[in-house]
Amino acid sequence: MNFVRGQISLLVLLLILINSSVVSQQHSLPADHPVYNYLFLKSSQGLLPEYSSQILPKTTGQILEYLDSLNVREIRYTGIVNELTSDFRKFIQSYSGAHVSFKEGDEWNFTSYSSIHDASALYSYNDSLVRFETDLAGDFSLALKRKNDGGTVNAFMMGYGAKFRFHFGDWLAASMMLQNGNSYGSREAALSEARIRNSHTFSSTGRNNFDFTRGYLRIASEHLSLSVGREKILIGASVINRAISGEERPDFDFIRFETQYKDITYSFLHAWLVTGLTEISFAGKTVEKFKPNKYFAMNRLGWRVNENFSFGLTQMMFYAYRSPELAYLTPFLFWESAQRSMNDPDNGLLGIDFTLTPVKGIRLTAEILADDINFDSFGSEGFNSIQNTTFYRGALFFPELIPLKNALAGFEVTAVRPYTFSHPGYGDALNFSNDGVLMGDNIQPNSIGYSFFLSWQPEYSYSFLLKADYIMHGRNTYNSDGTLRFNYGGDFRESYNYFTPRLHKLLAGDRMKTSLLTGEFSYRFSYHILLTTKVQIEQVEFQGNRTSTAAGLFSFIYTPFGERY
Repeated sequence: MNFVRGQISLLVLLLILINSSVVSQQHSLPADHPVYNYLFLKSSQGLLPEYSSQILPKTTGQILEYLDSLNVREIRYTGIVNELTSDFRKFIQSYSGAHVSFKEGDEWNFTSYSSIHDASALYSYNDSLVRFETDLAGDFSLALKRKNDGGTVNAFMMGYGAKFRFHFGDWLAASMMLQNGNSYGSREAALSEARIRNSHTFSSTGRNNFDFTRGYLRIASEHLSLSVGREKILIGASVINRAISGEERPDFDFIRFETQYKDITYSFLHAWLVTGLTEISFAGKTVEKFKPNKYFAMNRLGWRVNENFSFGLTQMMFYAYRSPELAYLTPFLFWESAQRSMNDPDNGLLGIDFTLTPVKGIRLTAEILADDINFDSFGSEGFNSIQNTTFYRGALFFPELIPLKNALAGFEVTAVRPYTFSHPGYGDALNFSNDGVLMGDNIQPNSIGYSFFLSWQPEYSYSFLLKADYIMHGRNTYNSDGTLRFNYGGDFRESYNYFTPRLHKLLAGDRMKTSLLTGEFSYRFSYHILLTTKVQIEQVEFQGNRTSTAAGLFSFIYTPFGERY
């Protein structure tokens, strides 16, 4: 009986897929959406071998294709429909489809508005060719912070704005998000939220308001996609911490190109980054201020060899102080060679990543980023040569290891050699940073880190995340006035020079130990209303002293079109 019911369900699903695939969906699904962890979990179980999470976000059309394939396989193997897979598909189909407008009063009611899946927007226009929608974007957040001295500070933040979306046919999509906000209370407490920290208005001008904007224009077909805009982009093989572009880092402007044919994928990204103001002084007086141009170029070639193994090759280039370089805007070049031919002091990195599923239920990811390698030094100086600056990361994932349905556990080990991500001269214009912050996660050079990760989504409305990090860091030595005394390669802002000793062991310097525990919980009350809680406890041991801080963020979010932002 279960078999017959399963075959009928499969037939119904296939009919749905045929009808829903007529119109391609080209809008981005934000990189922090919980469906990405869910797809990674199912991929680790062997049910979705074609899914790749190295670069996010993906489009709603791509996500729907993954969910459709997953739904078919789950029915085939179990004979029943997975409720969470179906719920995700309903939400994303509703998110990417036409919305009911508030303006059409006879079509809108509180029951549909307060449901999980039924889509609505402030205003919506839809015909056979064009779709335009606008929706509100707002949030109310309370930030609490307990300092090391036992004192507590708090802040209340209120954000308000709107989001607009446009779709033309099945090949062009555009989106724009803009928001302003105000903070009341402690600035220190408000800075515990990444969005506030990354706001130039709040962090640099000293004002108590913040703002940000995101948007893109995308032209796409079945195998090609070209987009320009500003979004949160996550890049890295591990979903615990991102090696190349991290979750809490500032957004950046970009041109992005992607193509896929069978099991081969190619991704190209050229980004405009931010540096601090540079002052030119004469006779002790500042005569001019300017902001150097800074760019980041990256491309990745990936190949899924079979259902259990895939790998990727990545090249990156940071360059500055000039207009965009045509060589780095050309996707199909070896940029390291181009840099030498142009006689430029740019900062190039090469990367390789692997994803292996040795058995269903275990996923291994590994990645290496080579900032600088000098093979000539291996014979005389060995691995500790100052010119061998590299990043290593390996992670193991266990889907549903513990008796929790839809739970993903992971363990990660990272080692970063001294002086990695820095660059001789030019301040922060050529190092691995954006607006003075490391592009990837929080781990500094000259460090070893261990991370534990658990994400759990028992049903569509609820999600939990627990993350523990322990980092050992070899810190540079500084005088009491903050002047650098000895450089152990522990700060990406400080590079080596001619007088720096040639050999440096990992973790040399003043040892600092950081323990960080993060817990997150979200509850989706309806399509538009999301409640989130984030608690973070940090303990730092350095030179015999121990400091402890704790921060909590509680948010009520009106999500435009049902997304986080």
